Amino acid sequence: MLSRVQDSLSRVTAVQAAAACSVAVGACSFMVSYSDLSGLAEKFSTAHPWSIPLVVDGLVIGATIAAAAFRAGGRKAYAWALLSFGALLSIAGNGLAAWYNSGSPIGVSISAVPPLVLLLITHLTMMLWSESNEKAEQPAAKEAAPVVEETTPALIETSARTDVDRTTELLPVEVLEGASAA
Repeated sequence: MLSRVQDSLSRVTAVQAAAACSVAVGACSFMVSYSDLSGLAEKFSTAHPWSIPLVVDGLVIGATIAAAAFRAGGRKAYAWALLSFGALLSIAGNGLAAWYNSGSPIGVSISAVPPLVLLLITHLTMMLWSESNEKAEQPAAKEAAPVVEETTPALIETSARTDVDRTTELLPVEVLEGASAA
């Protein structure tokens, strides 16, 4: 049983681990933010105070998914702008809620940490994901190309056919170059 768990863990990539960490941090951030933002909306008698954190943090979640999906260009920049805007709204809302609840700058600072960490870890995960995609897109032929050292004569496989059998022999490159020049 333990060996199966170890085998499964050994197959987890850095991108998968970072994504799992982002999801865990995101869930905690959402939980803290939901409490603070819905409490703030309720304090100001906003209609449906439960929906305010869903709107603000939903923007962060949707923009994160879009930023991951878009390759590059204006659409990706727009997704990141929305993600940043949503994170700033969440930071400001959480800070304001903490100010009203505690009146302490320390409380404001603490309440700003979860959305800020969410933004930073999302950015780090996107960088790691992008790098892993770039590595995966490199042609496999480059990796599989044989390396011939200069001190060893290069050998090329040739086939010689006869009526009786087939044989394969390795000839130095110099022999073949001399034969082609003749």
